[in-house]
Amino acid sequence: MGQNIDAFGASIGQLAKSRSGFFEGTYITNDRLEFNAGFGIDSLFGRVAFPAPLTENATFFANTIYQFTPEFASSMEWRRLMTTPSMGTRRINNHFNMVFAYSF
Repeated sequence: MGQNIDAFGASIGQLAKSRSGFFEGTYITNDRLEFNAGFGIDSLFGRVAFPAPLTENATFFANTIYQFTPEFASSMEWRRLMTTPSMGTRRINNHFNMVFAYSF
């Protein structure tokens, strides 16, 4: 919780007050394979004093990174974003990424 953090994407990018938090964990199986997952939430409070069209964002993500060689790696990630408007139904967006990276 802070002041003027809407400029950094908190308060769901609105001029409002919010409580936010994030949790992330990593499990490294060996030198080549790791798994990551996380959860974050940004929820407005004091909506009577600060009315806003969106009231909450919540996100989950999970990814895996595989290191083929010291220079070449690949990652797959799934992310789910749930946005709750002040009126209406929750909006859900699922997103999947696959990346290849070469370090030199």
